Amino acid sequence: MLAMLPIELLYEIHLFALNAQLPLVSKSMHHTLRSAPESLRARWLMMLHPLTNEGGQPNVQLAHIVEASLLHPVCTPGVLRAIHRIHGLVPFSKKLPVIWIKLPRRLFRYRPNASPSTSIHNNNEDAITNVLDELARHHNIYKPNINSHKGYPLIMACHRRSIPLVTLLLSYGADPGSQGSLAVKIAIRQRNLELVKLLVERRAPSVIEARESQPCCTRTEKPRLQDRVRITPELVTEAIRACATDIAEYFAMKGTAPSFNALEYLL
Repeated sequence: MLAMLPIELLYEIHLFALNAQLPLVSKSMHHTLRSAPESLRARWLMMLHPLTNEGGQPNVQLAHIVEASLLHPVCTPGVLRAIHRIHGLVPFSKKLPVIWIKLPRRLFRYRPNASPSTSIHNNNEDAITNVLDELARHHNIYKPNINSHKGYPLIMACHRRSIPLVTLLLSYGADPGSQGSLAVKIAIRQRNLELVKLLVERRAPSVIEARESQPCCTRTEKPRLQDRVRITPELVTEAIRACATDIAEYFAMKGTAPSFNALEYLL
């Protein structure tokens, strides 16, 4: 019966029902609601997560809506833009505190052996990048906590073996030293020297970028920056255990020797 109703009326029913299971009633209903306009999906999310404090600061209100909306797969970059349009502009003020929003695990979840029927659980890198770029556009209102869930985003990016995604997350401030440098350990077990170097070394601006901010006749050099992660004997031992000789040698060049416990892996 629902499938026979006008599409506009179905949209209104979905909007006021606030039931995430409604699209699963039938295939036709799922197809109809899946193609709903981004503005309608934005309104549905905003009604699903109403404000608990109507008199709160506008940036706190908007951050609450965005953080809660990101939990739902329907919250695409276009839906995020619609949420900002509906909520209205938040005037910038240096007096407003910085609001950090937690990023959901579902955005970075990765299952390497997922079948096509369950591929919805794997967000492609472009989808992740687009969401982060959209959130970064509103840095004066809120900032995404890229180290949410104890560094889960970077850890999953390392599981993907994705250099571009790891680079992006590091540029947003991801900490590879969280959880005992777990991201680095994953790269070591993969025997991925390129990924290990990317996680450890803090890359300086390119010579071309540095030259753009100085006179063309001035010779520029890359500044020496401190590493993101302190190389410990435990990491060297991890490289020896994984038979990653090149990584162990790289750590040795950094001035860190393996622990005595690593001798058993050399015999």
